[in-house]
Amino acid sequence: MHSQFWGLKKLKLKIMQQKKIISGLQGLVLASLFFASCKKENTVGNPVVEPKAKQLVSIEFSNAAGNPLNFLYDAKGRVSSSGNSYFSLQYDYSGNVFHSIYTSLTTNSVFELKNGMMDAQGRLLDADAVSKEPGQPESYYKYHFTYDAEGHLLQFSNTSLTTGGVSQDDNTWSNGDLITTVNTYNGQPQYRLDYTYYDSLPNKLNLAILPQVLQFYTDGITGKRSAHLLKTETNFKEPQHTKKTEYFYDYDLDEQGYPVKYRMKSLMQNLTLERFLKFN
Repeated sequence: MHSQFWGLKKLKLKIMQQKKIISGLQGLVLASLFFASCKKENTVGNPVVEPKAKQLVSIEFSNAAGNPLNFLYDAKGRVSSSGNSYFSLQYDYSGNVFHSIYTSLTTNSVFELKNGMMDAQGRLLDADAVSKEPGQPESYYKYHFTYDAEGHLLQFSNTSLTTGGVSQDDNTWSNGDLITTVNTYNGQPQYRLDYTYYDSLPNKLNLAILPQVLQFYTDGITGKRSAHLLKTETNFKEPQHTKKTEYFYDYDLDEQGYPVKYRMKSLMQNLTLERFLKFN
């Protein structure tokens, strides 16, 4: 009996030790699962957040100090108004129809763009325009816009409903950048613009200001902006191909790569203009 008792006791101890080992292994497994779960929850709970794109709110001109061009935006991030002490420009997108009114605060002239039909991406396809000068008959125009598959503006035509004359810009794009604009009037060459860019400087501007379209700064309503910041702009008179102007651009950037200042230097004259940009 005595030996049988000690045999049973040893068997119990062995079973208890095995349970401890199993319990310990289970603890390690549970711990590893817990930490893995925490790590996964931490990754899901703290995703990498891209910085919100900045909106340009003003441009100060070195040749017009103290009179910045200011921009306001609607709830969808579209330009709703711009202007300074010389002019005001109001934008409206109601019913997916673009409408803008430019008013000169010095001459009281008005240029109205209306019935602007837009595609599903918010790009202008067609629009009517009227120019009103004090004491002069009104002039009427028809605009038409054509884009490539990537959303770049390929062609822009402006037809005078008064004279029947047609001014047309044909654009060439490369590597996401506008590199050439050729203008014709009634099919006859008038001028050519050539552009080069800084391949290492992405264009983060939310407005098309380099170069601009429609003679005022726009956002996506005239298609994609060039992918890089402008370096040179050369203007030729056609068909003689005589160089008229040539400008070189360089930039000061903030820590996120937005241009906060740029210089526009004439390579044909002793002239440098500076622009100071502010973002929200």
